[in-house]
Amino acid sequence: MSDDDRFFLGLPVTGEEADDDIRYIRPRPLSELEPLFRAVLDDKGVAEFGWTQADAWDRVRAGEEYDPFDAYVSDVWFRVATDAEGHPLDEHPSIGPGDRYDRCAALAKALGSGGFDDELRAAHGDWCDVRVNRTVITVSEPVNG
Repeated sequence: MSDDDRFFLGLPVTGEEADDDIRYIRPRPLSELEPLFRAVLDDKGVAEFGWTQADAWDRVRAGEEYDPFDAYVSDVWFRVATDAEGHPLDEHPSIGPGDRYDRCAALAKALGSGGFDDELRAAHGDWCDVRVNRTVITVSEPVNG
């Protein structure tokens, strides 16, 4: 592509064209997350689920190790009615292989993919814990922050 073909907001753009997006994952619309989110919410066996939102600089400010490629969404967990607390899916004592596991795994993968970080940041803010049940989404300061 020549410089003559590049414009942004009506102004010509010259110089190097970026080869890669350092995020590695292109932003995805919230409409792609919604069916995964709803599938878990509609599962009567899952009482609630949640995650922590924090970018790498937030983690540095909290005294944690800095890695510029740390996931914005971390510590995704799920709780069934018989659980006293939530657990990461790969360590969950009550959610084994099957449809429920597959639904939860798809949501956890999407949340941690980086594709929805912009939407999640706009909806809930930075450096927060998010807890979701069928009636409300609760956002609070991180437990480990």
